[in-house]
Amino acid sequence: MKALLVLLLVAGCSSQFTNNTNTRPNEYSPKETNSINKCKPMIDCTNKSKSACAVAHYNAAVYYIQNGEKLIEKQLYLSAKIEFMQAVCRLEAAKILLKQAKLNNFQDYQIVIQFGLKKRIEEKINFCDRRINFLRWKKQ
Repeated sequence: MKALLVLLLVAGCSSQFTNNTNTRPNEYSPKETNSINKCKPMIDCTNKSKSACAVAHYNAAVYYIQNGEKLIEKQLYLSAKIEFMQAVCRLEAAKILLKQAKLNNFQDYQIVIQFGLKKRIEEKINFCDRRINFLRWKKQ
């Protein structure tokens, strides 16, 4: 009986250490590689520089934040939470685009930094996170 128990224990534990060939190669890559494309609807940045596109994402996030605040006043808490989540998505995309802008065109990036966009993005992300947590506990 003990031998059967040990055999089952070893067989059960050994499966977690096998080489899994079904994993995707980019499974452990940073999340920022695809997060720009996850915000729907997409912002059109075809003829814009990376920094101008980051500003467009920031402005879209501000729009979502304003809509979220209006929905809170109407006591539509779930809808407001979705608006704040959309804003966070846009702000994260703007943060990624700023990193890319720094590498592509440093002069353009400096103009955006003088505007204080990087700091504003972080402040808005923190604000949205607080609002999402607040709305999580509001009555639906």
